Amino acid sequence: MTLIELMLVMGLIAVMMGMGLGAFATLDPGRRAAVGQVTSLLRTAHNTSVALGAPARVTLDRKTGEIVTVGMRVVGTWHFEDEALHGSDGIDGVFLGAGSLLDDDGFMGRGLSFDGAPAGARAEFPVQDDPAFELTDGFSLEISYRPKRMVAAQLIEIGDAFQLQATSGGGLSAILYRREMDALGQPRRGARVAVQTASGALRPDQWNHVRCVYDRRALRLLVNGVPLGSTASDVPVWNVEGPLVVGGGSTLPSGVMDRLVLSVVVGSERGILPLGVNFTPQTPASVEFMAGGGLDPRVHQGPVEVGLDFGEGRIEIVRVNVYGTVE
Repeated sequence: MTLIELMLVMGLIAVMMGMGLGAFATLDPGRRAAVGQVTSLLRTAHNTSVALGAPARVTLDRKTGEIVTVGMRVVGTWHFEDEALHGSDGIDGVFLGAGSLLDDDGFMGRGLSFDGAPAGARAEFPVQDDPAFELTDGFSLEISYRPKRMVAAQLIEIGDAFQLQATSGGGLSAILYRREMDALGQPRRGARVAVQTASGALRPDQWNHVRCVYDRRALRLLVNGVPLGSTASDVPVWNVEGPLVVGGGSTLPSGVMDRLVLSVVVGSERGILPLGVNFTPQTPASVEFMAGGGLDPRVHQGPVEVGLDFGEGRIEIVRVNVYGTVE
């Protein structure tokens, strides 16, 4: 081999190595992995809401870079249209302590009203007999409520696990009970986790869409899609050992209630951004999908953009449009 041939071969090798390293540099596998992870978890939430016909939520923690996807499944729906109190999946109810409590002026058709009923009157639904009503890993409860007078009253109770109440100032409070273990390792009902809104959360003589959500991260109260109270918690919820009760307190709620929907958590996925990658400050704290897959319009007024900051001015955007598809 002559010196000229040797120099020619070495020159070709140098050119090929330069081209290969340049192509590899443009791949930026860490960047691609971060974008792929965020995109995948958002699509998982969207697909879950479509498949199960129930809400799904993605939480984006800007401080820690953690991403949590929570899917839910509707296990009970009641519209209070007849005295049989028919519910989904055959979970029908019964009036106790009074005759019919139905009002013709509901949110959609008829609704449930305790005006004029004696103390303790209630509607009961035997959800404790159905294993689908398992609140341990989280749940979502929704009710449409049009109060006439602002009184402190119990709105909903689910066994010994959960309570939703109205306060005299037009506020709301929610309480769940922790599932704990005693000294012998046996499960028992533990301490309360509570959240409360300020007074005036409920608007009198108007329909208020109340939602209480627990996803093993926080217990939250929302009215008309607006978050009004939150308490951090990651504990499991106590067993549902009694019926779902609407009303039933010594002071009954005033006004009309309608469209009660209960969903439970059926699965969650977690991820965390790679080291050196952060969410941009404009990234929302959560992305909420409604049943069917679209973004919840009560939370998001338009498409959502999740920004990933890779440093040195390099930013990648993952976009979720109003129909829930991820780009």
